[in-house]
Amino acid sequence: MASVSSTSNTLVDQYIQAYISTQEYRYTALDTKYEQLQLKQDFFTQLNSRLNSMLSAMDRFGAFKNVTTGEDEDAVIERKYVPANNIESQFVTRKVVLSQSDYISASANGNALTGLSNVKVLQLATTDSYIGARVDITKTDDGDGNMVGALSDELKANLVDGKGNVKFEINGKEVSVEYAEDDTNEDVMKKIVNTLNKDSDINDKVNVAFIKDTDGTARLTFTAKKTGAENAISIKSTSDEASFLGIGDGSRNEYQDGIAGGGFIAANTDDLNSKIRVNGITITRGSNTIDDAIDGVTLNLKKVHDESDAPTTLDTQIDTDAVIRLLDPLIQAFNSISSFVIANKTAHGNDASMVGLASTLRGLVSTNISAFDNDIPEGYYTNEDTKPIKYLAELGFKVGSDGVLSLADPSKIAELLQTDDGAKLISDAIQGFNEKLGVQMEALVSRDNKTGLVQSRLSSISQQIDSNNKKYEQVEKSVERLAEAQRKQYTAYLSAYYNAQNQAALLSVFSYSGSAYDNLVAQQQVK
Repeated sequence: MASVSSTSNTLVDQYIQAYISTQEYRYTALDTKYEQLQLKQDFFTQLNSRLNSMLSAMDRFGAFKNVTTGEDEDAVIERKYVPANNIESQFVTRKVVLSQSDYISASANGNALTGLSNVKVLQLATTDSYIGARVDITKTDDGDGNMVGALSDELKANLVDGKGNVKFEINGKEVSVEYAEDDTNEDVMKKIVNTLNKDSDINDKVNVAFIKDTDGTARLTFTAKKTGAENAISIKSTSDEASFLGIGDGSRNEYQDGIAGGGFIAANTDDLNSKIRVNGITITRGSNTIDDAIDGVTLNLKKVHDESDAPTTLDTQIDTDAVIRLLDPLIQAFNSISSFVIANKTAHGNDASMVGLASTLRGLVSTNISAFDNDIPEGYYTNEDTKPIKYLAELGFKVGSDGVLSLADPSKIAELLQTDDGAKLISDAIQGFNEKLGVQMEALVSRDNKTGLVQSRLSSISQQIDSNNKKYEQVEKSVERLAEAQRKQYTAYLSAYYNAQNQAALLSVFSYSGSAYDNLVAQQQVK
């Protein structure tokens, strides 16, 4: 059975807990307020992130900047929309459609003229390569169980005081590699490799390697790092020692596979170039990437056509999809904000600025975005009958009730791009849209040391949350004080109750036992 004290503590705790429950109504409004503020804070935090993504997408086309007009004391700083450099050229897009992709890949820039070309690959460009003579690198037992290699007679014959130098000229630069009488042919060859590959003047253009062509022989290879005759290797001897590598007077003798002597893979440097026939005209270049044969088109040669193969046809076309891809990040960023604001009315609490923003964004498709009213600068358009685009809808865009902007009719952009002024018209329209959109962004975001509305809202919400938290703490302290007072009062009540209960029990005992009463009296008299 629980003691009176533990029973009392339990009753007090239960009473205080019940009392605290009666005070929960004081927290309800504060909890509701906190949830609303937290929801609103989350909304504006996400909106801020989406706005920054929008700004990044917009900056590709242009942005509002501080522009100084006038000079000295008359200078005035104005906030103006400034288009990105060469923005119109980004809307002049081309693509190349190939009749087959085995032999060539191709791309085009805005300078490419539309039309057909026929290309046949006659020869691929290759890197020059000189292969040195075969050198003996076998090793024999020296009688003590050690396997040792030998030094060529040419190298031995030129030793002075146990030292020698292999000298030759490569690409006009003379090199000298020292060797010793106790070196082997393999040692000398590897010293040459290390020396030349560490020489930046040589290694920038040529790579040297040590290759074992059989179990007992090796060769040095000298390979150009770039293709074409203009990067051909020149190599000639300037010492007798170099003859052990087969290096001679610099003539381009051809290497014969399986023959001990050295030589070039291509004896004729013209064989290092690429060769193509474009519309019947033979063109030679030093690379397999050719960007100056067809204006605005870059060809990447992949494979040589056989004599009987038909040429590859290149059809250079206006690339409508490239323009749509160019616009897509801007449209996606727009939709990220527009649909987010419309779908989260509860979160932002029907904030007047957000309701206005949603309405403005939804109406941009029908807002006049033209920079011109009626006066178009003379010569601005190629065709004097060309009229500027006034509405995004003229480009095939529409906005749904959910705020989503979509290109409902891509054919309108395709049709415009086929005209002389199409790229300029689309560029101007997007600049107009970007500027109208930028006006909204200027008011919303923090940029160029200006605090935008969203940051102000977040700051205000943060202050309201802090204030709400302080009120919550005050209520907690008030409830704690009242609960403590109740605890003391109820504890005193229980104490009086238990004392009375104990006295009643004692009197009950006395009523049944006179001796107990007499003993109590006697004890009192003694005291």
